[in-house]
Amino acid sequence: MPTITVVVADSDKRRLSACMSLLRSTRGIKVVATGRSVREAVETTRHQPQIFLLDLKMTRTNDAPAIPLIRTKSPKTQIILLTGNASGARVLNGIAQGARGYLDAKMLRRFLTKAIRAVAAGESWVSRAMVGKLIETHFLPRQAFDVPIGTNVIRAPIMTVVFDPTLVTVLSGTNLMAAEPAKAPAAATAPAAAHYTTADTEIGDLLDDPAAKAILDKHIPGMTDNDQVEMARGMTLKAIQQYSPDAITDKVLADIDADFQKIPAKSK
Repeated sequence: MPTITVVVADSDKRRLSACMSLLRSTRGIKVVATGRSVREAVETTRHQPQIFLLDLKMTRTNDAPAIPLIRTKSPKTQIILLTGNASGARVLNGIAQGARGYLDAKMLRRFLTKAIRAVAAGESWVSRAMVGKLIETHFLPRQAFDVPIGTNVIRAPIMTVVFDPTLVTVLSGTNLMAAEPAKAPAAATAPAAAHYTTADTEIGDLLDDPAAKAILDKHIPGMTDNDQVEMARGMTLKAIQQYSPDAITDKVLADIDADFQKIPAKSK
């Protein structure tokens, strides 16, 4: 497996040292440069790293807009923001500029290498709440609002999702966080056919079916055309309703479900 090259740019000396300490002995990951300022960060792009760990504070300095410069000088580099007590709005702004995800400083020891590997593999490292905000900000007509940054991690088929430990949620048919012991597999049965629903069908399945996608375009104009919708493939329409209840009302969901009934049932 090829080595993942990493740059760490952080104005926080202690956090920079922590990242270096965690990555120095990690097999398959190599830190090729470090930086303590925006200028130094931009200069390290000459190494063309796969992953760039960037202090969120550097995106708000007066020196230069760090993320656009880094992306321009090293287009294939994926950026992960290093955050402290940052609001969801600030993180969202960084992601809007092109960062692939973020990691709270308190979670470095537990998740730093996982986040690097996930993003290097083409996934995103963002919170479930942040996914909702991205959906809302980019293609739903409501103002973004601050949310607490999550603390636990699971991997969904399309993205890696961080979410608050008090939530128990299913992001795909194979990913369930629960306190129950594993159950013995049930005997194999023939797959049953079922209609799509806004409560149970993942958005990814709807996007992949032209008939279902057309229904989404009819009831939520602009949703399927935005690139950010790919980050919500593992969620359902009902799940994202909480992030934009004015746009995705109960009536909208009911109308979508009614139209789904007109599509031939699919085998699960």
